[in-house]
Amino acid sequence: MGFEKLIDLFVQFLEFFRFCTTIDCYERGIRLRLGENPKTLEPGFHLQWPFYIDRVITENVVPKLYQLATQSIMTKDGVTISAGAVICYQIRSIEKAILEVESVQHAVADSCQATLAEEILSSTWDEVRWPGYSSRLLASCRKLAWKYGVEIMSVRFCELAPVRNYRTITGQ
Repeated sequence: MGFEKLIDLFVQFLEFFRFCTTIDCYERGIRLRLGENPKTLEPGFHLQWPFYIDRVITENVVPKLYQLATQSIMTKDGVTISAGAVICYQIRSIEKAILEVESVQHAVADSCQATLAEEILSSTWDEVRWPGYSSRLLASCRKLAWKYGVEIMSVRFCELAPVRNYRTITGQ
């Protein structure tokens, strides 16, 4: 145990004197100098001040898929449906995504889950089944997620079916 702690201490000591960083081709980064003055960093080699004067935070910016939880929603014409969707998204503003949002994935999930429910509640079953309906969902989700620095690239139903609700009442 003592040897492992010694190695950890040595690695932390070296990190204290770090004067450069590398951003990979699938990442973008933000450099904070003394916690302020954010500067966007593109892929490549970047010099930085040691002693934790500069802090570099990176994030993967390649497109990602996220499957929304399936939810039961009643359409405007009274049909209860089960709807689930897959969202494809990508970080477009690294500064917003890192500095203004705790979790990009949670921001995408929350904004798209709510948008999906609102759109279905204001539509009829026939409208929801229309092949062009996903482009309507895409426009609504894009508008909401853009403020988080995220571009929604596609919204597709992975589950869409009418469901029956059964309720039983037990008496004494």
